[in-house]
Amino acid sequence: MNKDAIKVALIKCDSYDLTKVKNAINRGIDLLGGIDLFIKDGDKILLKPNLLAAESSEKSVTTHPIVFEAVISILQEKSKEKNINIKKISYGDSPGIGKGISVAQKSGISEVAERLKIEYADFDEPIGISFNEGIKEKSFTIAKPITEADTIISLPKLKSHALTVMTGAVKNQFGCVPGFRKAEYHLKLPDFDDFSTMLLDLNKLINPKLYIMDGIMAMEGNGPRSGNPRKLNVLLLSSDAVALDYVASQIISFDYNSIPTIKMGFKLGFSNKENIEIIGDDIESLKVNDFKKPHKRIGIGRSLMKLSRFKIIKRLFSIMIPKPVIEYDKCVKCGVCVKVCPVTPLALNFNKKGKSSPPEYYYDKCITCYCCQELCPHKAIILKRKF
Repeated sequence: MNKDAIKVALIKCDSYDLTKVKNAINRGIDLLGGIDLFIKDGDKILLKPNLLAAESSEKSVTTHPIVFEAVISILQEKSKEKNINIKKISYGDSPGIGKGISVAQKSGISEVAERLKIEYADFDEPIGISFNEGIKEKSFTIAKPITEADTIISLPKLKSHALTVMTGAVKNQFGCVPGFRKAEYHLKLPDFDDFSTMLLDLNKLINPKLYIMDGIMAMEGNGPRSGNPRKLNVLLLSSDAVALDYVASQIISFDYNSIPTIKMGFKLGFSNKENIEIIGDDIESLKVNDFKKPHKRIGIGRSLMKLSRFKIIKRLFSIMIPKPVIEYDKCVKCGVCVKVCPVTPLALNFNKKGKSSPPEYYYDKCITCYCCQELCPHKAIILKRKF
């Protein structure tokens, strides 16, 4: 066995039965080397679930509350068994829209936290952090509770994603950036690879000790909010986000080179593909070949649009890059898409008639960040190419 191996534990789990989930996570932690590797006496532990938007747990938009409860129960039980004094366990996230506590209530996570006396950490208060080790970003504004925790445990959800193809362990930490400050990064880093490198820098700064990915029910298709639940019956655990995401991509049969967070993670040395060791259950027994991808985008960064001084190239890319399109029969004119658009002036807005008709796009302003599609609560925005 390679002592330098990056371990990723694959554990079959066919339902959200609490006992089954606890047994699966306990098995994964033991295979990785035991709980002692991840927590120590006197720790303040922060759990970071995926709380993208206020949806019920069966829609597979957020980390399932049973996975959340299982992790808390294991921490509490292991601390007594190992005589480790955990000073505090809290949880938090900054959703794409709305308040984290509202999303936690809708998803069922808040009820679990209150029952187990776990404190909610408000991610609204920002704090600036220098990060000279960053490749793309040398500083970040992150939620204050992140800086106050000794140990962070990340609880991502396995989902397809229109911008990054798949979202998992690496992208889960984007929720540590408070509120609409996330939109600033879409404006600042229009290139897919640059944006993903920023996410990798952020992940390295936050440095979760353990990642436990909920893949019992994943999301396929028009993710990360408007896709469809897909049963995969798996939990994945690792101390390495890129390695975990790579193994997850193999389970759903996605080319990892099409997923910029994984591709750049290997290319820039955030992880080492050759050293990944899969432990636990056999990956071949968990693979699916028909997991629906998000709308296929060309593998060329949005920064190529800077060649727009050449009119023919500008026209070519405006045709090839998928654009968000509102399906009027599904639109309820709630205005969420308008609210989350990061550009000024807005790339979509209601016309002079107000909310009597759906918003209109102004594609000359659109940076194809897909925030509108990502956060539409009614699955009313899809991605299309002009042809």
